Amino acid sequence: MASLKFYLPAVYVLLCLSSLWAQGTQQNRPDLPSAPEPRRPVIQVLPATSTLDRVFPPVAQTTRQKFRYYTQQALRPGIYFAGAFYTGLTMANPPRHYPPEWSSGLEGFARNYGDFLASWGAVQMGKFATSTLLHEDARYFPSPSMQTEKRVKHALKSVLVDRSDLGQPRLAVANVAGAFAGGFIGNIYLPHHYSDMTNGMKRTGWGLVGLATSNLVDEFTPEMRMLLRKLRVPFID
Repeated sequence: MASLKFYLPAVYVLLCLSSLWAQGTQQNRPDLPSAPEPRRPVIQVLPATSTLDRVFPPVAQTTRQKFRYYTQQALRPGIYFAGAFYTGLTMANPPRHYPPEWSSGLEGFARNYGDFLASWGAVQMGKFATSTLLHEDARYFPSPSMQTEKRVKHALKSVLVDRSDLGQPRLAVANVAGAFAGGFIGNIYLPHHYSDMTNGMKRTGWGLVGLATSNLVDEFTPEMRMLLRKLRVPFID
């Protein structure tokens, strides 16, 4: 992937734009003289396009549900804004040895934009294939703690440790496989100096860092949404 040092801000913008929330509430009925109705648990259900899932305990996904989930992740609306942001930074400071068709003009912008989308899609499809084969649940589940330090540690740990479909902790093979898929898909089409094993491994490493960043963004989405509301950013519920 071109200009990997710009990967993290692109992921940050992606998830800030695409994270949506919905909260259900249950009202009491004080007008009844008899014993009140049993209180139902309040469950937060997030849209399928969000990487968050705050339903506890988690419900195992079928293969079809996993395919739908990761497809929606690959095509979530924020990815297109993030791709434009990332590509703009890449065009402003293109990597060394990039040929003119990759480093300038509308053609160069289209190539780098396509590279970003292809890499993100490969990450999600790599996670889908691996999680299905190994019965792994690679979704990110926010920390139950309210302490910032514990939440940060949980987000970072979740890059390498997730859970099985039965809810048991396990090595996050799907995240690693997704990072490899996103890192090496560029070897098919990137310029000669960037389509080798060394650069593929570098992109894979940055992919894991990107997953850690996305977990942190997911973890602190409520706080970010409050800030965006105070700044009166449009389309933030």
